[in-house]
Amino acid sequence: MDKAGNTLKMYKEFKRNGKVQIYSIKSIIYNDLEVFNFDKNLYSVVFNLDKKSDSLNHVIQRWFDKKDTLITVIYKNKENESEIIRKDKGDKLEKEKRQGLILLYIYTNNGNLEFGYE
Repeated sequence: MDKAGNTLKMYKEFKRNGKVQIYSIKSIIYNDLEVFNFDKNLYSVVFNLDKKSDSLNHVIQRWFDKKDTLITVIYKNKENESEIIRKDKGDKLEKEKRQGLILLYIYTNNGNLEFGYE
């Protein structure tokens, strides 16, 4: 519940296979009134830990939706750098590198699933 008293329920599928976690958001319900169903979408996270220090060696985050948006964020601890690879339908592949661990997140906007990273 947010500060204004609005509620959001999310229905999803979750699969885990070792260090691979995959989510698919099926639907959301705002305030027990508005229902939004979604076509195929996948959010996945794969990570690898250093055996001695238990710190992250690398993290791979991915988002795909039926609108043909694909984004991958690859973090490498050794370089302390994240590479962001993005492809939207009809556009060229875009690549960008940023310092540090960049996190990919999914949010809703007027009943639509959108993503961001920071």
